Amino acid sequence: MKVVVYFETPKVLHAEVVAMFDSEELYLACFGALEHIARQRGMVVSESVRENDYLTDKFEEEIK
Repeated sequence: MKVVVYFETPKVLHAEVVAMFDSEELYLACFGALEHIARQRGMVVSESVRENDYLTDKFEEEIK
C-alpha cells in the first residue's frame, strides 16, 4: 500500500505529487509538516491510498 500525497490549489485547478509513503502511520506522523508547507504555498494537502501499481512504481523509480 502507498499513500500518495498531493498539494492542490483550493479549487483543484492544479495538483502536484509531493510525497509517497509506505504506511498510513508514517504519513500521519508527517501530516502536520506537509500541511504547514502547503499552506505557505497557498495550497491544501490531499492524498490517495493505492495498492502497488504501475504509476507508483514508475514514480519511485524516477526519484531514486
